[in-house]
Amino acid sequence: MKTQHFLITIAFFSAISACKEENRSVEYFVQNEAERAAVLKKCELSDGANLDANCTNAWRAQEKVQIDRERQAAKRLFGGTPSE
Repeated sequence: MKTQHFLITIAFFSAISACKEENRSVEYFVQNEAERAAVLKKCELSDGANLDANCTNAWRAQEKVQIDRERQAAKRLFGGTPSE
């Protein structure tokens, strides 16, 4: 009986650890727009999203991409290199 409980416990923790998402870097989300959008959508719908590393990194990547787009637009509009 103890062996059965032990095996059930092992199976339970194995299942939980298999479900955990891999943490991705900001650069990963910058390079993978579709996954960034999916994670941001999930984060908006979940409670405690600010505690999740992927949510934080996806938001930072979104900000970085937006800033880069704005810099490129300014460069096209005004010419030259926009100051940082």
